[in-house]
Amino acid sequence: MIGKRSLYALLVIALWMDIVVLALFTYIAAVTSFARADCTISTSYQDITIVGGQECTSLDNLSNIAHHHSSYLQSVHVIVLRLVGTLSLLVLKPSLTAMMWSVMQKLSGKSHAPVLRLDAFEAGVGLSASPALIPAAMYIKSSHTLPLRVAFVLLISTLSLFSPLAISPIYRPHNGLFTVDATLNVGGGVGLSAPPTYDQTAFIPDGISIGRAMISAGYLTGIPTSPNMFNTSVAPFLSMHAIGSIWYAEVKIVIARSALDCGASAPARLGVDTVVTLDMARFFHPEHKLVDTVPLFLGQNLGSITNDPQVTTVYLNSSYTVEPGSVTAETSVVFLAANGTLEGAQQTITSPHTTARISSVDVLVCTSRTTLETSNCIINQGNVTSCTASVPANAPTSSDGGIDAYIRNPRDTATYLAASPVTAYFTSGLHLPRYRVNNTFVDQQILPISDLTSGTHGPTYHLPLSYITDVLFAKTAQALVQGLPPFWPKYSTQPISLTATFATSQPVLLYMVFGVGTVCALIATIAGAVSFRNNYAPLDVTRLLAISRNHQLDDTFARYADLSVPVDEEVMERRIGYAWVDELDSRALVMESQELGSPFKSEYKM
Repeated sequence: MIGKRSLYALLVIALWMDIVVLALFTYIAAVTSFARADCTISTSYQDITIVGGQECTSLDNLSNIAHHHSSYLQSVHVIVLRLVGTLSLLVLKPSLTAMMWSVMQKLSGKSHAPVLRLDAFEAGVGLSASPALIPAAMYIKSSHTLPLRVAFVLLISTLSLFSPLAISPIYRPHNGLFTVDATLNVGGGVGLSAPPTYDQTAFIPDGISIGRAMISAGYLTGIPTSPNMFNTSVAPFLSMHAIGSIWYAEVKIVIARSALDCGASAPARLGVDTVVTLDMARFFHPEHKLVDTVPLFLGQNLGSITNDPQVTTVYLNSSYTVEPGSVTAETSVVFLAANGTLEGAQQTITSPHTTARISSVDVLVCTSRTTLETSNCIINQGNVTSCTASVPANAPTSSDGGIDAYIRNPRDTATYLAASPVTAYFTSGLHLPRYRVNNTFVDQQILPISDLTSGTHGPTYHLPLSYITDVLFAKTAQALVQGLPPFWPKYSTQPISLTATFATSQPVLLYMVFGVGTVCALIATIAGAVSFRNNYAPLDVTRLLAISRNHQLDDTFARYADLSVPVDEEVMERRIGYAWVDELDSRALVMESQELGSPFKSEYKM
């Protein structure tokens, strides 16, 4: 049979083994707060390649496991922490028992009367037998005192009770930075020349086709077609997926910066008063007849249109200028809105027939300038927050201002982007680029998709200048730029901070939890071991029966042997102690009314 000392030693060993387990969980939670949980063996983020093929470390793999099993780890961590509290209280029991023996032997005044009330004695016996929150609170209530040891029990019990609230924030994943040397694609461009005026027979560069497809996919799925920018008129030649993966970086890239003039002076660039001429007889054919017709732009046949309620676009007379560090393309983009109105329209063509499919056409001419310039851009948590122009070293010797070090055919690329409301849309047969819009598109700032049908109907619509500039120009240019880098890449390697997911959070809170648990265990061990070594005598049933051999107690409690007799409240307020009784020639439990022997020194050491 295991003796009391051996049993107590095993209890202390169990407590500190639990502290070791708690330390293990603390270590796991600590290292997974800075090791990547989303690390992959390929070591590549989308459109970003980590230099050196830095494979996942063992800590990264541990973080990945912790991330996917966080609920289990959290639950076990709470169990281990609560077990520390439970074992600490059990190890503290000898100290609580010593406290009770000491209080029971305390006498007051010359009468040497006991000071401990019976209800406090009852609560104290329960506390020393089962130290916990409720027994400690009952002892405080009954004794009207707050000894340090009881306060310590309250502290451990309360911390154990609320431990899930402390552990829960630790096992929440968080995003943070992960610094690496990475290779980025900062290039792009087109391999085909851009016609100075819209040409429906011209071949379309691959990157432009990708941009068109992205617009269509974005319309169907709601997936963004551009990165988060500080200015919608600025489009970076860097993948939006790469930008979204970067926590912080300063990168040197080319940006496309747009400027627009859709005012009354825009048609003057073309040198004529009337930019568009319609075949009035065919386009406004009576009796709602659907026809194909050929409008003339500056007297040129650029393609046909149908008399459907849609927006048709072309661009005219492109030109470019080159400066050190930049290439600027300028073009005139013409919008025709059938059965719609355009804010700031310089021309309105009205149907001569009330039964025509189209009642009127608004014409708006905008002078669009797109400048490709080398810039130092700052990316902060997936957002491009600023871009500052920077002239490259090769600019004075380059015919393209140094932009050609990054962009293939920068002049043609700038032209395609300046005419983005035209070049961003697919065409059908010999028809001009066209799209169908309505007021819902305008309200929600949604890009329209190519209209490749005919014979359609729809309500009238109004396009404000804000929609034309911020959506039809800015968003189409952003989408086209995103489609250009894959086909003419230019790679740059530099240190950046990537956004990574870490399995755990709050390492300071984690260390505090471990520290508090360890300190509580240490205090409980020292206090309990000292009291256990100093003649530990538990307040168990055997001991209580042994010290109850006092006839005075019979006078007080005999009638309560009948279970039907309730205990009087007055009895619970009587004071009881453990003192020398002359007539018994030994120590026993005494009530306050009994005459006691001479004062004595306690045999029980605290």
